[in-house]
Amino acid sequence: MTFGFSDYLWASSVSVSGSFNDWSYSSIPLLKRNGVWQTTIELAPGEYSYQFIVNGYPILDPRNEEIIKENGQIMSLLKVEK
Repeated sequence: MTFGFSDYLWASSVSVSGSFNDWSYSSIPLLKRNGVWQTTIELAPGEYSYQFIVNGYPILDPRNEEIIKENGQIMSLLKVEK
């Protein structure tokens, strides 16, 4: 699965945090390449909630309209098919 977006190009760090990495803010960094923050990770089929972490602050995925509410917080929702 490739995560990427072209917003927040001014940021000094971007990572992805979610149910697939125990909500670690730093274990999956995105790299800025040609004006796009991106990274690719392996995910098993299933549903995952996640957020991007921009300079230490969580944000929803600006390219994903699917969301889920968990523990009073709104998260982006990712569905990985078989």
